[in-house]
Amino acid sequence: MFYLQEDNSLDIVGQTDVSEQEMRALINQRSVVVAKFLDKGRYWHCFLHTYRGILGKEIDNSPHIHYIISSGLETK
Repeated sequence: MFYLQEDNSLDIVGQTDVSEQEMRALINQRSVVVAKFLDKGRYWHCFLHTYRGILGKEIDNSPHIHYIISSGLETK
């Protein structure tokens, strides 16, 4: 296990053959999407974010999350 600190240092637990440079690349190139759904019956809400979006490292460079709501229309 390893954790990249804000000062770019690594906290490493255990032993590995992976270099520190490779560990940093793994962390910086990962793609994580987190979605939370709230079901309100006819309507639902979704809060979606990525680690890069929360850190402000996406296109607009400002930290953000996405919000989606259903239309409430029933499909057949």
